[in-house]
Amino acid sequence: MADLSEIKNILKERGIKIKDFCKELDITEQGFAKIIRTNSTKIETLELIATKLNVPVSRFFSNATATAPDNYMDVPIVAAYAYAGYLRGFGDPDYVDSLPTMPVLIDRNYKGHYMIFEVKGDSMFNGSSASLMSGDMIMAREVRQEYWHSKLHYKNWYFIIVHRTEGILVKQIIDHDVENGIITCHSLNPLYENFTINLSDVAALYNVVSLVSREMRL
Repeated sequence: MADLSEIKNILKERGIKIKDFCKELDITEQGFAKIIRTNSTKIETLELIATKLNVPVSRFFSNATATAPDNYMDVPIVAAYAYAGYLRGFGDPDYVDSLPTMPVLIDRNYKGHYMIFEVKGDSMFNGSSASLMSGDMIMAREVRQEYWHSKLHYKNWYFIIVHRTEGILVKQIIDHDVENGIITCHSLNPLYENFTINLSDVAALYNVVSLVSREMRL
């Protein structure tokens, strides 16, 4: 659970006036007060606040300190606006270490490399319970490249595809031509057609394991 009152605590500790900090964020003092009062804001705003204060995003989640260490893990976040930066820096450990993180409660021993991505666009939305909505935060586990040369286990997963030129895509994989290294990608939204991708053009591949955050919408 988020504890955004921690923002005010940090400002007080550092002697920063709220009005000055609001100017730096380009938000009104009323908008800032609403964030604290409602204890909620968009992940992009929270990441910006964390960057300005030079603290990890996890500082604003109370379960980061209230939960036993073996019951959660801090997972790096790639927000939609940061897609281009991640595409350039995904192979750089220092870049990955610089990303904001979110503590995720776990109920088993998670092995592998995990990232949280923000869903961008409506290609995976069809109105069903299986839909992913723009703004959803989804956690995904990396599929190491040595596994790309045998048949991918794609039937029960959505995938994050980090394409070298097309950017970061969230799709279903409905076919894998192992001999030619080609995958067929599918969107839930019927307005989007299936298309193929050569795995030689893919920088990284993740399978989506959980939805970790979704804003309430009316």
